Order: sequence, then C-alpha cells, then structure tokens
Amino acid sequence: MVAAGGGGCERNHLAGAAGGLIAYNSSSSATLIVNQTYGYRLMFGEDADLGPNASGAGGGYMGGVTGDKIGMGTNMDLASSGGSSFISGHNGCNAIDYNNTTTGTRVVKSVTETYDICVFTNLNTLTVDNISYTFNKTLMIDGKGYSWATSKELLTGMPSPYGGTEIGHSGNGYAIVTLLP
Repeated sequence: MVAAGGGGCERNHLAGAAGGLIAYNSSSSATLIVNQTYGYRLMFGEDADLGPNASGAGGGYMGGVTGDKIGMGTNMDLASSGGSSFISGHNGCNAIDYNNTTTGTRVVKSVTETYDICVFTNLNTLTVDNISYTFNKTLMIDGKGYSWATSKELLTGMPSPYGGTEIGHSGNGYAIVTLLP
C-alpha cells in the first residue's frame, strides 16, 4: 500500500494534489502523465533541480514530475504534480513484477541519476519472492477527497486522524488497516 504525496509549489501557484490511480497536475486536473505505470520514478517524486523557480514533485507509487515536464510552461514551473497511489488488491492498480524489475542510469542536468526500469502486470495482487500480498474491501481516496475504483468517482472527503473528514492533509499520512475474521 502506497499513499501518494502532493506536489510542491511556490508563491501563489497551485500544486498538484496527491492522486489516486492517476495523479493531479498543477492545473488541478487528473493527468495521465503520472499513473500506475508511468511517472518520474517508483516511490520518488522529481527533485526541484530545474532551477530556482522549480518545485519538487510528490512521491507515491509512481512519483510526480516538475511543472515544465507536464507542459505547464514557464508560468507554472513553480508547481509540480502529485504522485499516484497503490493498494494491492484494489481494482485498477497495476502491480510491479519485482522479479523482472531492474535499474538504469540517466544524466539529468549533468548529474547521473539511478532510476527503476519496472515491468508491470495487469494483476492487482503484489507478489514478491513467491508470496502474494492483497487487501480486501479497499477504499482509495486522493488528496482532493475523491474516491477511486478503476477511475475517479465521488467526492467523499478523506478520513482525518482527528475525526471527521478533510480535503488534503498536511504532515504525515496514515492508514487504517483492519484484520477481518
């Protein structure tokens, strides 16, 4: 289970909220730039390494990208996308085939970075070392408060650790996992 993080921003620019199966960009729309199988990097959002006006992107199952990478132009490079979320067993989630995932390197702004070359399955159950992991009766709610099945659905709000619901959350995230008999 991986909860997405929201993107960073500066000044009065809008950051991309934490996503469900698909992340939000800085124009506040769900964008296929970051989803279950494509984004900056597995578990990491892109660094703010594009210059003094760039902001870091949100982490998640697939991490988000900085503003100019999602076509927002120089006016929006101060805000970045969020990442995507993943719950093993949730409809629409694409599990990683860990046995066939490797790492590669690339040069970004004269810095050599390591990145994941992932192979994804169309199964929503995660298997590592021949052990399958899955959750039942899952509920995925993004940072804007929308629930997700195989696509974005109803505005429900997300449970707050302090009771009630909230839209977005600052600070550490949390999850409620209940063992069913």
